[in-house]
Amino acid sequence: MPANYGRKLPLTQSEAQAIQQWLFRQKRWRDLALFMLGIDSLLRSSDLLQLRMQDVTDQNGCVRSLLLWRQQKTRRPVECHLSQPTLDMLRYWMDTADKRPSDYLFTRLLSRTDLNTPISSTMYRLLVKQWVEAIGLDPARYSTKTLRKSRVRPILEAANHDYQVPQILLGHADIRSTIHYAAIAEETALAISAQVQFFEPLRFESSPQPSGKSPEMFDENPKRRTK
Repeated sequence: MPANYGRKLPLTQSEAQAIQQWLFRQKRWRDLALFMLGIDSLLRSSDLLQLRMQDVTDQNGCVRSLLLWRQQKTRRPVECHLSQPTLDMLRYWMDTADKRPSDYLFTRLLSRTDLNTPISSTMYRLLVKQWVEAIGLDPARYSTKTLRKSRVRPILEAANHDYQVPQILLGHADIRSTIHYAAIAEETALAISAQVQFFEPLRFESSPQPSGKSPEMFDENPKRRTK
């Protein structure tokens, strides 16, 4: 059983792209915008679902590539950089949904009255499980934390394993939370440990040790004998 069994897994880049392509083919624009923004922003679900149109657009109604947000859980501010594909998807979704600045970004697809009610965290979790199952992954191993965690390890590797970089982006007060999010499996940690050689190599003589008591052996009596 792998060391990370039971943890909610992040998505690899290829898995994320597979979900992106599946949602695009299904023309599920709200879900695709939610999926891409969830991964790019690194926001918790409690923050992501509270975003309104005016939070992601400037005074001219253009989608901003840099979002400023104060987290509900910690009250710490974070900055979220959005990639160009995510900006394009958000712009398309907002044009399609015909939302007002005060409307929540992600709402149920029923009627105009639902634009003032964001989708629930339960619905968000069920959507994530549906997305991963659509590309052949086990939904039990994934949750809303999956999207928040998916870019952490690539960011960490790009930062030469400086944990303060993803810590700032995630808005963690304690770096131990960031280390937990990186989710380096035990076998990976052991493989890295095996690469770090602490001692110099030993070079033994080719001739065998002479017979008799080995110099490493001690007297049966641990106290030194006196004459």
